[in-house]
Amino acid sequence: YEPRLCFSCRTSSAAMATIAFGDAYTLGEGQFSLIQLPLDLFKKVQDDPTVTFRMKGRENEEAVLVTENQTFVVRRGETSNTQMLFECSIESLIGLSDVGDGTCRAVGNIMNHMELVPASARLHELPGLLARRPYDGPDLDAEFEMEGAVETRLNRSEIEGMVQASGKEIDVELDRLGALDIFGSMCTMGQRYESNLMTNIFSAAVINTWDLSSISLEQCLADKDVATYPKVIVSTFLAKYAAPYLTLGGGAAAEPSGAEGGAVSMEVDGAAA
Repeated sequence: YEPRLCFSCRTSSAAMATIAFGDAYTLGEGQFSLIQLPLDLFKKVQDDPTVTFRMKGRENEEAVLVTENQTFVVRRGETSNTQMLFECSIESLIGLSDVGDGTCRAVGNIMNHMELVPASARLHELPGLLARRPYDGPDLDAEFEMEGAVETRLNRSEIEGMVQASGKEIDVELDRLGALDIFGSMCTMGQRYESNLMTNIFSAAVINTWDLSSISLEQCLADKDVATYPKVIVSTFLAKYAAPYLTLGGGAAAEPSGAEGGAVSMEVDGAAA
C-alpha cells in the first residue's frame, strides 16, 4: 500500500469551493477506500509521501498492515454516507489558499472505509519456518547441500513476506529463537546439536569452576570441546540463553554483549538443560 495524501471534508457555510469532476471521476464504482490512520502514522505520511506500508494476509487470515516496527489489524466498515475525494490540500478545498484557480477537482467517491487497530505481532509460524531444515553442524550441512536437501531454507525476505509482523518485530523474535543466517538463509539449530553444545558448555563451566553469572565467549572457545563448534554458533547460543540484565528500577537494561565478547549471565530452565 503506497499512501497518497487525499482529503475529504466539509466546507463551512461561509466558505465557497468550485468543484469540477475530472476524467478520473467515476461515480458509484467505489474505487477508493478511506483508511483512518493513527496520528503518528499520518504524520509519517505527511512528512514523507513516499513512505510505504505493507498489507499482509493469505486466504482465511485477517488482513494486517505493518510499518517498520508495528502491526495493525485492518477492520472494514461500510457506510451509506459516501464522500467525495479531492486530490488537493485542505486549504485549497475550503478556500483559504490563493494557489491555483480556486477549482477543486473531485477524483472519486469513498464507498467504504477501513480503520487500523494496534495488534500483537503474529509470530506463531516463525519457529516452524526456521525448523524446515535445522542446522546440525558444518559437516552434515555440507552433506545435505551435496545431496540436495528436500526442505530448503528461507531467506530473511521470504520469511518477512510469510509472517504477519513488522520487520523489527520479526528481528526481535529471530534473536529470541536463536536464529542463524547460513549463507543468506535462516534456520535454527537442530535439537540434538544444540543440546550437545549446551552439555559441553556446562561441563566446561563445572570443570573450570566458571561463574555462571558471568560467562564470556572467549572462555567458552578456550575449552577444547566447545571450540569444535563454529564461533557464530557459540555466540548465538550465549545470546539466546543469556538472562536479561535488570536496572535498579526493575526494568530491562541494555542487552548483554556476550555475542561480542563480553560476559553474559546464563539462565537456563530445567527442561532446556
